[in-house]
Amino acid sequence: MVSILTGEPNPARKTRKEILSEWRHKEILEAARRIFASLGYAAANVEEIAKEAGMAKGTFYLYFKSKEEVLVAVLASDLEYLTNKTIEGMSAAKTFEERLTVFLNLRLAFLRHNEDFLRIYFAEFGTRCSRPAHRSDVIDKQFWRAIDFMRQCLEQAIAQGELRAVPVESAAFAIFDLSKGFLERHLRGWAHLPLEEDLAFTHSLIMNGLREK
Repeated sequence: MVSILTGEPNPARKTRKEILSEWRHKEILEAARRIFASLGYAAANVEEIAKEAGMAKGTFYLYFKSKEEVLVAVLASDLEYLTNKTIEGMSAAKTFEERLTVFLNLRLAFLRHNEDFLRIYFAEFGTRCSRPAHRSDVIDKQFWRAIDFMRQCLEQAIAQGELRAVPVESAAFAIFDLSKGFLERHLRGWAHLPLEEDLAFTHSLIMNGLREK
């Protein structure tokens, strides 16, 4: 069937089986996220994940081959979501300072609503050297998308005279490192400043380092 308004084919309606399959897939991801966060990857097992998802162990294996595969799927899903929201939000801002505010605020919101994911990430993937190659591919794909976008934002701000000339790739990495440190210290309870106050300090530290002196 073709849409009268656009002249393009309408997307095919999903079958009941497809809808159920997507729902179960999502349920497994959410259950795995909770189990990994509470037990850690090494101590968790497929049986516990299936039980948490309210299904038989055999049903789990219809969707994922192993504990490793579902961990990668959890990371891929959450990282893609955060990266998409970051690019979308920063694209709507007009200045780099506004874009940086969006970038940091999204990470603050992510910290508040996705502690399970962050605990998995910092426990299992705190350093790149500790990750198996196939896990690194999942993380790196989204990481490089975000780094490249931040680099483009920096280049534009420098060209418009908003920021002083800096090595944009190094600056992009530094911004991500500072934001990661902000998330980790609050997640682990290491920070003494309130969230909003620490966020404002991180923002001013970055902007003061990038502006003309």
